Amino acid sequence: MVEGLADERDGGPPELLLQSVGGPAAPALLQCAAHADLLVVGARGLGGLGGVLLGSVSRQCAHHAPCPTVVVRGGPTREAAMASATRGTYER
Repeated sequence: MVEGLADERDGGPPELLLQSVGGPAAPALLQCAAHADLLVVGARGLGGLGGVLLGSVSRQCAHHAPCPTVVVRGGPTREAAMASATRGTYER
């Protein structure tokens, strides 16, 4: 995926910052997102009706992050969501 982004940027791969922080997940992610261009969070699929709902952390990030947020679900739709995120769209 990073290689595909590099082709679109006319340069090297995008800068990725990985950091470990402590505390409750949503506030920690939102604090880090204050200086980010994009926040990517995961969501565990619950299956059935619960699978269409976001978890509490991904919901808080999607609603309160100061930058665009991508919620990536596991399972067979994960690859489609990642590909859509690189195009700036989300298709189910």
